[in-house]
Amino acid sequence: KKKQHKQQQQNENENERKKGKGKKKQRDATTMTLEQRLIRKRIRIGTNQSTKSLEEDQSSPLLIILARDVHPPTILSHIPFMAKQRKTPIMLLPGGQASVELGKALGIKLAAILLFRAQEDGGEEEEETKLHKLVDSFVSFAKTKLGT
Repeated sequence: KKKQHKQQQQNENENERKKGKGKKKQRDATTMTLEQRLIRKRIRIGTNQSTKSLEEDQSSPLLIILARDVHPPTILSHIPFMAKQRKTPIMLLPGGQASVELGKALGIKLAAILLFRAQEDGGEEEEETKLHKLVDSFVSFAKTKLGT
């Protein structure tokens, strides 16, 4: 009986582990901080989101940051062409670990591309205005380093 009970308990534990795998925790707007909501509005992370933003947004992005170490490089080959059409400056991050370092800065594993969007007009709180100014300040600083 003890063996049977132990085996049953192991099977239940394994089933619970399997159920938990593959489920991603999704954050809704109520659990996100103001900073996280602002980042979602102003910054696109990843190739798909950036491409969609370049294709669909009415206003041109302010800045694109690309990691050079993406393999295969064809994943991002369309981005410079689209950026040139939109007259958006591109900053290339050199080095063999650029996407890893960029990902670490964002709290994710890898980030091949960041796209900074223009601020949307609308009534904002004072704290949100300060955060917008910080994003705009970073973009302005990066553009001075690019010479644009």
